Amino acid sequence: MYFYLMHKSNISWSMIEIDGIIWQCRALEEAKNRRAWLCSEWLKHFDNLCAEELDLYRHPEQYDLPIDTEKPAFWYQFANQLRRAMIVAWRDRFSKIISCTIIVGAVIFITAMDGATTVSVDKNPVTPYEILVRPTRDDFPSIYEQLFSYSNSKQLQ
Repeated sequence: MYFYLMHKSNISWSMIEIDGIIWQCRALEEAKNRRAWLCSEWLKHFDNLCAEELDLYRHPEQYDLPIDTEKPAFWYQFANQLRRAMIVAWRDRFSKIISCTIIVGAVIFITAMDGATTVSVDKNPVTPYEILVRPTRDDFPSIYEQLFSYSNSKQLQ
């Protein structure tokens, strides 16, 4: 057995097979009845409300739209932020001076503990340019010794 059902979404007819009970039609009817019952119950409840409770459901009085606020110019904002940064810096000047003094004092103390520190020993190779450019097999040990003497020596004095 077939049954034609009209869908509300696209207003077209479609054929569905009935197998005992028409479930889709029953669900639509139950939803309609439920909405009607809820509406009638709400209207009964609304009619029984006192004046104070009715005031909660009244629409608000009309009022004008708020006036548009003008945004300040870029340079005005920049000047305000710069002024604010200067106030903060002036407020924190003593803590900055103390921090700077501690750091400079620590650097002076560490430097004075061991004297002036040299990072590396300066050793220039004494090999002539011709031997560096066209070395022979006999020159390799002396060239390598001079070129890599930096890595073989103590770096900090």
